[in-house]
Amino acid sequence: MSYMLNMNALVAMFGMIAALMLTRFWKQNKRVLLLFFNVCFLFVFSEKLFAFAVAYASANYLAYVALCRARAGRKALFIALIALNVAVVAALRLFAMGELDLPGLDAVSDVIITLGSIYTLLKVIDALYFAYYIGREGEAPALDYVNYLLFVPTFTSGPILKFRDFIADAQKPYAVSAADFEWGVKRIILGLFKKVVLVAGMTAVFNDVLAREELRTADSLFLMVWFYALIYFDFSGYSDIAIGFGRLMGYTVPENFKQPFLSPTLTQYWRNWHATLGDWFRDHIFMIFSRRYTSRRAAAALSLVIMC
Repeated sequence: MSYMLNMNALVAMFGMIAALMLTRFWKQNKRVLLLFFNVCFLFVFSEKLFAFAVAYASANYLAYVALCRARAGRKALFIALIALNVAVVAALRLFAMGELDLPGLDAVSDVIITLGSIYTLLKVIDALYFAYYIGREGEAPALDYVNYLLFVPTFTSGPILKFRDFIADAQKPYAVSAADFEWGVKRIILGLFKKVVLVAGMTAVFNDVLAREELRTADSLFLMVWFYALIYFDFSGYSDIAIGFGRLMGYTVPENFKQPFLSPTLTQYWRNWHATLGDWFRDHIFMIFSRRYTSRRAAAALSLVIMC
């Protein structure tokens, strides 16, 4: 999100880290203070976003608890909750693009664009999978569930957190060593360098070439490769910032780009490019459907869809 490059937002997140360090002897500090920080950050960013986020997270938590505790009709409830979330997010995204008219939502278009993100939907679905397969034993407190959905560093642009990993981190006391602090700050600086310096410079070059009156074949090939590299530095820069802040807040944010251009094979390349998204599709789609469709053609077709 754009707020990751806002100086006030960066100062606020470092202030949160300072508060965590000063209260490190309080065992629940990174759970309670994180909730306070998440909702306050959203309130300051947009009051409408705050109201929408609280309502959205609360509704999904109730659905998550209901699925955890359900004894009969669990599969039907599981499918219905996923379908409902997909339908809602799809409708909101269509509304944000001007393709769908939803009465009464004209005043909250900025909220829809921000929170109606596919990344939030993927996190909700991951929690529903956890509830469906683990059951009541896997029921997590509302505090941790809301923090999971509204975790500011990964709010809408990833990396995609796994519900079980986030809940496990939440149960551990806040512990950030001097080495962790140094590593986290360096990672944030690297991400800011990519976003502010590299991406800005590469965008200027891209626009300059694109503005030429006549594009030759070489120009078109250059733009294609250049844009692909630009997208890489843009997304990986954001991931660096999110991973760094996550570490400093006491949570492990998974790597999203694992040096994909150095991968020895095309398969490994796809695994290393936006790795958390690939892992999500593998865990929630490929592993489920591969049990039913065991033919090589079906597996190859499903793998191709996931890679795309």
